[in-house]
Amino acid sequence: MAIVKSGNMYGQVGKLGQNVYYSVNGETRSRELAAQVANPRTDSQMQQRVKWSNLVNLYRANRDWMKYAFETKKKNQTEYNKFMSVNVSSSQIYLPKQIANAGGCVVAPYLITQGSLPAIETTYIDGMGWQTNIVLDDGYSMANPLVAEFSQMLIRNNPGIRNGDQLSFIRMTQLTNSDTGVPYVIVRKYELIVDTTSSALVYDYLPQGYITSTAETPDCRLLVEDSGNAGGFVLILSRTIAGKTYVSTQSIVVANNSVIIDTFSGATALQTAIDSYGQSEDAFLSATSANELQTAPVTNSPLGAKFDGQSEYFAPETRFMASGDGDLSLLFVKMSHPLAANVTITDVTVRTNNGEVETSEEEIANGELKITLSDFHDVKDRPIWSIDFIIDGVAYHMGFAIRNEDTIHGNE
Repeated sequence: MAIVKSGNMYGQVGKLGQNVYYSVNGETRSRELAAQVANPRTDSQMQQRVKWSNLVNLYRANRDWMKYAFETKKKNQTEYNKFMSVNVSSSQIYLPKQIANAGGCVVAPYLITQGSLPAIETTYIDGMGWQTNIVLDDGYSMANPLVAEFSQMLIRNNPGIRNGDQLSFIRMTQLTNSDTGVPYVIVRKYELIVDTTSSALVYDYLPQGYITSTAETPDCRLLVEDSGNAGGFVLILSRTIAGKTYVSTQSIVVANNSVIIDTFSGATALQTAIDSYGQSEDAFLSATSANELQTAPVTNSPLGAKFDGQSEYFAPETRFMASGDGDLSLLFVKMSHPLAANVTITDVTVRTNNGEVETSEEEIANGELKITLSDFHDVKDRPIWSIDFIIDGVAYHMGFAIRNEDTIHGNE
């Protein structure tokens, strides 16, 4: 940073070349722009890049209610920047480029609010749901509860709750597009003002079927019922005093979402996401061996497999593999409900826009289906693919496209 005290640029504001001029307290200052990295490719850069996409898309899904989510953010810091800064280092969800660009989003245990009010803690009780640390009267039933009665009870039993506080419930439902395989989230928000005079019903504000009590237990608490839906939720306590909003520190409570989280986390998911943006530039030496399979991505978009009126998906780790004898292989990795190690595969048919492709081998092991294509080299001339096969009597069909920029090591 430099202070401009005289000359043609004194009093100017704006960008000129690699310098930006701006005014602070009557002074004209300038700073030089950092060199731009148009497409970061190092391993560390790519790891950060594939972490960001899920955080960005989850924030977009929730930003309508997050204006006061971070009591601790700096004066000139946005809610978005604060959310990213507190979550990016711990994020373990890695989205491939196509899923990220399509707005894909996985509900994960991110920190979603941060403040000084007492946190609402949860403990899972099997067969019931998530018991909170919000104490209710012994045996209190949530049958047509009045806000006034409910509010008086909250204040009486919970020293951290006051009249006028807001109790918010954010519900995030995890879904997956049956055609594209892109995961997404639907957000619903509910709020109840603690009001000891209100004649309204609690369920006019909080969702019935989700918020109830543990009336049958000796220590009655507020309970978030387990609906069986995948996704997550957040309960937040907030308070506004003299125009400033205070919040409790809360992270998303993940509900029934382990399958999709496992799909997009871990070493394999990380490498797949990095591959979808192109080759890393961190390679020390790059070599191929005629005796080893050399891999390169062909498509990283999810593959939809339809069967029996339902939908399942195959992970974007799909690759062509070139072997030493010139054969090509297709490798598919199951995205959810991993395939058993010993199953029977029959009637495998691979087709392109130019007709059927001859296969020489099909095998399955450790959840991976591998199909070997016999003496087939003109992959780029046949960009549209479909594969039909039967696993233990269940028919699968998949369709996808090969991008023009994809390569096959050893067969370029």
